Amino acid sequence: MSRSNADDDPRFKKAVRKIVDNITISVPEAMKIANFTTDEINNLSLHQRIRRAAAKACGGQKPSSISVHPSTMSSVSTLTATPPLETKHKRKNVRHTSAATQQIRKNKLVDKEEKKRAVKYATSLYANRKDLSARVVSEIVEQKLGIRVPQRTIQSYVKEGRVGTSPKKKGPQGVFDDQTVLKIGNAMESYIQIKQLNGESSDVTFKKLQNLLKQCTIKKRDCNCEWLLKRLLAVSGVDLKAGRSNNAEQRRIMWTTYYNLKSWFDNWESDLLKLGFAKKEEGKTVIPKDQLARILNVDETCLVMDGSSSQRGGRPAVVFTSGSLPDLGKATIKSSAATTMITGSTAAGEAIPPHFQFATAAKSDEMERIRADVDRFAVNVKGKFGCAEEREWPCTIGMNEKGGMDEKEFMDYFLHSLVPLYPDAEDIPGKRVMVKVDSGPGRLNPELLSRARNMGFYIYPGVPNTTAVTQETDQSYGPFKTQFVTNLKELSDIRIQKGLPSLAPHVVPLFVFGGIDPDTRHEVKTSAFEVGFAPLQNIRVWSKCGAAPITRAPLHNHDQVRRELGDADDKFNLMMRHIQSTNDLSAHFLNENGFDGSVFKVQIKEKKEPSRITVPHGQERIDAIAKASTHGKLFHATGGTHLTCDDIFIATEKKVREGKISELTKKREKVMQMRSVETGAKELLQKGGTYKLHELKVILKYYQVQRYSSMKRSEALAKFEEIRGTPAPAYGNWTDADERELLDLTTKPISIGDTALGRHRTVKKMELHAAIHTMSKEEREELRNKLNVAEEMEVDEVAAPTVPILPNANPNDDQIPLPSADTQLFPDEMSDDEVDTIADNNNVQAM
Repeated sequence: MSRSNADDDPRFKKAVRKIVDNITISVPEAMKIANFTTDEINNLSLHQRIRRAAAKACGGQKPSSISVHPSTMSSVSTLTATPPLETKHKRKNVRHTSAATQQIRKNKLVDKEEKKRAVKYATSLYANRKDLSARVVSEIVEQKLGIRVPQRTIQSYVKEGRVGTSPKKKGPQGVFDDQTVLKIGNAMESYIQIKQLNGESSDVTFKKLQNLLKQCTIKKRDCNCEWLLKRLLAVSGVDLKAGRSNNAEQRRIMWTTYYNLKSWFDNWESDLLKLGFAKKEEGKTVIPKDQLARILNVDETCLVMDGSSSQRGGRPAVVFTSGSLPDLGKATIKSSAATTMITGSTAAGEAIPPHFQFATAAKSDEMERIRADVDRFAVNVKGKFGCAEEREWPCTIGMNEKGGMDEKEFMDYFLHSLVPLYPDAEDIPGKRVMVKVDSGPGRLNPELLSRARNMGFYIYPGVPNTTAVTQETDQSYGPFKTQFVTNLKELSDIRIQKGLPSLAPHVVPLFVFGGIDPDTRHEVKTSAFEVGFAPLQNIRVWSKCGAAPITRAPLHNHDQVRRELGDADDKFNLMMRHIQSTNDLSAHFLNENGFDGSVFKVQIKEKKEPSRITVPHGQERIDAIAKASTHGKLFHATGGTHLTCDDIFIATEKKVREGKISELTKKREKVMQMRSVETGAKELLQKGGTYKLHELKVILKYYQVQRYSSMKRSEALAKFEEIRGTPAPAYGNWTDADERELLDLTTKPISIGDTALGRHRTVKKMELHAAIHTMSKEEREELRNKLNVAEEMEVDEVAAPTVPILPNANPNDDQIPLPSADTQLFPDEMSDDEVDTIADNNNVQAM
């Protein structure tokens, strides 16, 4: 349509009139109403002519009011058709996050580098290929690199002799030359990298870097540190990223090191080979498929029924609200009820049936009650484990005052929930069961360890404070908790709408497994347990943790593992040395050129060789284990091993004996001292007369009067008159039996038979002898066959102690008090997050 024909076209005039009458309508909409064709509607030139004609019809300005025809009233929103304001509304300034800002810097730097490469390539091609025009070269570069270099730019660069060079920098000349900026940038970047390697990323913020630059350039008074920092971040943006620092406990950062994990993996692999879980094939350690099912990991987690504080993870959903109305928030159910769930998986991918630990106010086992609804919501879990065929396993339930795991509850769970999964378990190769655990409550209970070892169950702790990296169940709880909270909020919303009360603890399995709520008839369709502990998910987390199969994955590709100089001979160490060298050289350059380079001078932490005892079954190793008061010291004494090894049992018995030695020694000293006091006191009493203060104190000591040493003469005399004529209390006696017992304790070596494991084995043998008379003929024949098989096997695959293990014969005066025979080596009052200190004031708790 020509320009002259367009002005006379009635459709043109109709479209202009529509826009003048209703400014809310767009040009394409007006053209459509005026019956323009599709090609004409897409004609941008025609758009402009109609728009200019409409503006001219309005006198060059937009109408001050809106005329809405009744025919179009229904299509105009009452929310958006508001009269225009007299003044322009001030727009809200939207700020980028620190991560987005740094990403923008990185993108700009990448674009800049790619443009440099394109200009260099274009000018070189144009200079070398005389047969190609600048237009053709520009097209070739755009086709190959996706960047258009203008023809005139190519021609001017070649004309000026700047072939293969970068584009000129825009803007005025800076305070510092490029070399200085490069060195300051290298110093700052290496400073940031070393801080990150040392686990001190929280020290690197924009304000702190700005202050460091201010100190570094303090002699350069005309330097704008804020602009310099932004320039440096833009220059090094490809290697740096910004964002919130993840909070992590200091002890987790200190323990999650490459060296500690490598030491643990070395011992784990060695123990799997010794105990028959793995074998060597072509120089590699391989765990057979049947043994993967006998390696499992369990851990506990807290399930909170409080919808007001639970977070499901991920980015929260966006909720649209009106700014002119009150924002009351989202209604949730608030509850303080919390339940502990303990579960896990095997390395073969099977999920361990969950155990729920509820809180109860009952003071005795007889008074504990649980609602039958729990059984309605809890479902069985399929698994083969140690059976010939797959079967269904029920969930188990426990109760205590706080609804958490303690020493007693963990032992009950282990014996009544885990042990039945492997009815074929025996302490022989191929039949053993390896249980990976954290350092939580009850893991070091000697009674549990002895019973577990006797049945063929080996309890293996990981490196302290590294569950986020080494515990498979910890990885599975992530998706599980996300779905659990989703289910909780879903049902909470339904209950709030129907005005129902808060949720009781007995419905926890409903959110774990899904099901129908009896009060609302609402169905929770997604099982959180299947989301977190499906077979493929379990295999994935075992592969991620690298214990079975033995891939040592955390050593190779985990961001939370802290590296140290000298922890290995690999490429990462070479990179760390390069970073350290860059930091040293950059700081030296700045110092030599009038800057203070020391502010950016930092040192990468070097690996410290711990005083670890590496010889099993030796006296020094046993002493180190017995003296260990934390899980960390135990790890340094052993390098990581299972808690059911002989050294642990012997060290426990050693500590028990040292307590008995201390008690007997104190008793002997007291008896010897009191015999001397008794002789002197009786002589004074027979002499009679007036007693001096020191003589009164001798008599009062004989009568074992409390706080006699601080009494004045008047007080001592009054107390003497009170007890005169009464018999002195007995102070005990030191017998030959006591002397022989002390002698045996200090001279008799400790063998495995003297430990909790040895005593448990003795009891089992006695029970077997007693049970023979009650066995049927078939049972005796089965026992006889087992004995014949045992004759062909070694009785004890684990080497016996190489030297006699003796307790300390001369304990200190502040030696710990006497524990019982089954004393824990490490008192266990730890929470789920692995509190590292497990022995307060070096006191040993009795079971």
